[in-house]
Amino acid sequence: MIEIIVVMAIIAVLAGAIVPVLFNRLNQARYERTQQDLQAIYEATMGVPAEDYFGYVGDVGRLPDSVAQLIDSTGQGITWNGPYLALGVSFNTEDIYGMSYVIDPSPIQVRSYGQDRTDNNGTGDDLVYPENPLTTYQGQLEVQVYINGRLITDAAQEQVTATLAYANNGTPDIMPLTFSTGDMRFALPSAVHQGKLMLTVNAAKAIQDPATEIKEVVTIYPGAVTKIRVTLEDADYMTRLDTDLNGNGLPDRLEDTDGDGIPDDMDKDIDGDGTPNAIDPDPYDPTVGGGPGGTTVPLVNNLTPNYGEQGKKKLTLTIDGAYFQSGATVTFSVTGVTVKTVPATFNGASQLVINVDIDKKAPIGFRDVTVTNPGQSGGTGQDLFEVIVKRGTPSPSITQVAPASATQGDTGMLISIQGQNFQSGCTVIFSNSAVSIVSGPTYISSNEVRVTIDVAGVGPTGPGTVRLTNPDARYDEATFTVEAVIPSISVLNPNSAVRNTQDVVVTITGGGFLSGAQVNTGGQYASTFSLDGYTWDSQTQMRCQGDCDWWLFGGDRQLYIIVTNPGGAADSVIFTVTRD
Repeated sequence: MIEIIVVMAIIAVLAGAIVPVLFNRLNQARYERTQQDLQAIYEATMGVPAEDYFGYVGDVGRLPDSVAQLIDSTGQGITWNGPYLALGVSFNTEDIYGMSYVIDPSPIQVRSYGQDRTDNNGTGDDLVYPENPLTTYQGQLEVQVYINGRLITDAAQEQVTATLAYANNGTPDIMPLTFSTGDMRFALPSAVHQGKLMLTVNAAKAIQDPATEIKEVVTIYPGAVTKIRVTLEDADYMTRLDTDLNGNGLPDRLEDTDGDGIPDDMDKDIDGDGTPNAIDPDPYDPTVGGGPGGTTVPLVNNLTPNYGEQGKKKLTLTIDGAYFQSGATVTFSVTGVTVKTVPATFNGASQLVINVDIDKKAPIGFRDVTVTNPGQSGGTGQDLFEVIVKRGTPSPSITQVAPASATQGDTGMLISIQGQNFQSGCTVIFSNSAVSIVSGPTYISSNEVRVTIDVAGVGPTGPGTVRLTNPDARYDEATFTVEAVIPSISVLNPNSAVRNTQDVVVTITGGGFLSGAQVNTGGQYASTFSLDGYTWDSQTQMRCQGDCDWWLFGGDRQLYIIVTNPGGAADSVIFTVTRD
């Protein structure tokens, strides 16, 4: 009997120790199961943009009223493409405690009432996902359009339009994007829901040629501005050799001092001294190069770091630029970023330092940064600072591409892309089809990525873009230009022929003749020497053959023999058809 009593006592002691552990493990299992359900509901609702999945909101354009709408299509309309919770899995719309899950609209969270089965509005023992919820599921879109490598600066004049389909399947609500000549971008008039949407860009010169159209799927991220560049290639549309942007009857190439394809009287002239910026000794300082004098507006180039998390306090930012003065103040566009250093700490005319606080509910996305000198107007750098969610990932930012150009036919050229927030595993793409990557990208650090490129001798020239994309699909772009090889004609042999002479062979000697170069005649009397053909021999020699006109009225006739390289660069010399 004593032994039985002892055994019973031992069992009682063990039970007293084990039962609480079992209950704790059971509660922990319930908690983990509920958290898994909350995450699954949230991702089915809001999607996972990094994985190209946009869930219920990306299709329908609104939040579901209940978990049941993620499973059952009844009454959901044609844009419902669910079920959004995994097929073949019996998903309970109630939590482990027998209460329905709640989808909160603002901020967007999924909640369980928890063990007490009481709605505590996210406090108490309520379980929530995520910890840092989105404040919105809508975003903005901005589009820059390039045609033949040239940025469109006047959509009305160049007859370019852009529209966005408001749903995944592209059927309802085709929304036009409005164009701003201030920043040369198309933009949506209002925010649209997140997801993959269809962008259509149409370009037409009604007199010259039919419309050129391109469709591209774009990704709208919640609470952010999605910025993309669209490139259209059309050999017949607004080429540099035949455009007349200022409408004065002369080809732009004859009025283009700085070689950017735009007539000088339409080039930007920030300091107002009459000289296009591209060739101005200092385009931002009116006191240099014959300007009228006066106050220089601050130039805001870069911030380091260029991002901050929601709720971050006393974040130190270094601002690089030019023409800063002691006593300058700094402001940010959009709400949520408070500058605590007023005026900014002055490190010199090219650098300021400030401290900022970021509100924990500050809208995520990019901000413009404005520096204002005492008693003067401010200078603004666009999209230089990004607010991200806590423990989020910032977008990459390209500040410099070195070198930022290459020439037709270059091979094995090392390109250094410099900036901030680059990630290992990023990709690099050049918009110009003549550029091919032969090695890389090589990740050097979060501030530098390198690639080695070849540039084809035949292909498009002019400004294009280089895009760096991180593994999380965020990207940035910078300008990269393919320079045309300009041919140079030194000698024509012969440089003249007698009228009515047939099969005249002219040897053209010079340099920079690319394979694929063409020979043509030009000038008022081009018809007096009719070409039958031409031959490329080498980079220093070409030959052409033609017939001289049999009749010359009024004496000898001069015309131009023109060599034009692929890409449009050309040179010409005079050839004479004589009477005797």
